[in-house]
Amino acid sequence: MTDREDHKKKIIDIIKSANNEQEDTQPSSISVNGNGNMTAGRDLNINPIIQKKVVVKTGEGAINAQQKAEIQTRLKAWIDSHNSVKKTELTYPAAWGKFKKRFKVNSYHELHQDLFEKAVKWLNTQKAIIQSMKSAPKKDPTFRPSAIRFIKARCKELGDEFCYGDYIQRRFSKTSLADLDDDELRATRAYISKKKPI
Repeated sequence: MTDREDHKKKIIDIIKSANNEQEDTQPSSISVNGNGNMTAGRDLNINPIIQKKVVVKTGEGAINAQQKAEIQTRLKAWIDSHNSVKKTELTYPAAWGKFKKRFKVNSYHELHQDLFEKAVKWLNTQKAIIQSMKSAPKKDPTFRPSAIRFIKARCKELGDEFCYGDYIQRRFSKTSLADLDDDELRATRAYISKKKPI
């Protein structure tokens, strides 16, 4: 070997030993955290998907889930009754818009407990307005059972379960709500809805 080859071999050995030392001192993995990115090892990048979970909490004093369901049920009953009796369709967004405007809320989550009874009463009134129309008994299949339920519930509110009895006996000479024809039932419903507590 010549001096030149010997010198060349020494340089190559130094470079190789430096590379070996560098590999030994490099960590086996590197972690960098920030903006949801993470680097593991030299050439491996992991970008985890971060999903945010939305939890809607009702405000203090707002109605609960059961009451929200009750409002939705009554809202749907009003819409169904309206659409079976009237020619113009009442859509869910339109009905909900009227409800929101009446109670000055954007969502069920904002309706305060104190307004729940008023909201239910208002929705019942909207349905009653539709069912008091002359064409309701013929067009709305839920008219009879709904009218009877309303009369009985209203009588309980008034404190006398059979306060309709005197009225239907005197006016129609009948003793049972089931015996009334549709017009008599509509008239009885209107009478009971206007009756004041004793």
